[in-house]
Amino acid sequence: MKIPVRAASHQYEVTIGHGFLKEAFAEYKALFDQADKVIVLTDVNVWAAQEDYFRNCLANFHVQVMPPGEACKSFDNFNA
Repeated sequence: MKIPVRAASHQYEVTIGHGFLKEAFAEYKALFDQADKVIVLTDVNVWAAQEDYFRNCLANFHVQVMPPGEACKSFDNFNA
């Protein structure tokens, strides 16, 4: 399921659901292949469950692993 998000300064799309990683990698494969680097933002729980999948699907990426919870989902935490 794709949910559009409109913030004051920008808009983006959030994808949620079972099996969405496989769909997302297929949908964005051409972009991933063209990119110099992909940045993955995730929390420790998701990373623990999906690290192997990311490593198998992406050749060159940087991961930023954050603590779990909504309070940690901010640019301030990403920039820390």
